[in-house]
Amino acid sequence: MLSPEQEAKVEECFRDENLRLLKTYCGGIDVDRIYRAYFMPQEGEARYSSMADIDLIYRCLGILLESIAFSGEHVRSDENKMPAPNPFEAKEE
Repeated sequence: MLSPEQEAKVEECFRDENLRLLKTYCGGIDVDRIYRAYFMPQEGEARYSSMADIDLIYRCLGILLESIAFSGEHVRSDENKMPAPNPFEAKEE
């Protein structure tokens, strides 16, 4: 992860090129607003580089638990669906 100072240096280095590309390919829209929103370094509440190890571990565990919960919901919703009939399956008479 980059420090805020490193992010600012990267933005400064590529500013002219990014603005030129935006003006070339995004004509007719507010290029300055887009640049400020998506290309300028943002002030973040928490940066991984400034977090304690235990906070990083808890954040990772939270992401894993959300992922497992989401995939579990997906499986359960699939279980409630009736299977599609197989036209090639032999019928018992």
